[in-house]
Amino acid sequence: MIQPLPQPDDPEEFISTAPCGTVIYGFSEEEGKMYIDFLVREKDAVILEMPKDPAVEIRAGAVLQDGILVVAVMARFTKKGPVYETFWNYYRTEPRSPHGNIFEHMCEEPLLAFHFYGDEGKLADVIQVKNSMRPFFSDILQQIPSLRPWTLQEFENAKHALIEAFPSVNDLWNALGKQSKNVA
Repeated sequence: MIQPLPQPDDPEEFISTAPCGTVIYGFSEEEGKMYIDFLVREKDAVILEMPKDPAVEIRAGAVLQDGILVVAVMARFTKKGPVYETFWNYYRTEPRSPHGNIFEHMCEEPLLAFHFYGDEGKLADVIQVKNSMRPFFSDILQQIPSLRPWTLQEFENAKHALIEAFPSVNDLWNALGKQSKNVA
């Protein structure tokens, strides 16, 4: 049985010590306004190679695995650069957010911010992009009521089945094909 990863109490502390290529997502709040952020741990050399205003490509897809909906959100900041992946669980319960469900906020949020943490675990760059995934998440929210709720353990098992079906990040990236496309 696959064991679920614990949700970090302090996302910035977690990402500052995570291996390069790790991505986590969630809410942040600044001056009373809520934002959806991605925290990315990467090598300084990779961060420095990114253009000042990169043409970011974001892809999302949903796979129904044994009745569990696994949503993959991926981003690439340069054509030859690394692809970053996250797996989203609609029934994620920890940490509890006073802002509600992130899927609902993705339908409305106009911008997304990617915070890159370099070799020393310090914030090295922030890249904001238009949220092109709003229609995708609206579609997903239409599907959720027809599915039974699942546990964190069931989600982790379904996610790992998806990872086995697409063993490399590039395999999944190619399967998603174009921005905000459903795989299944």
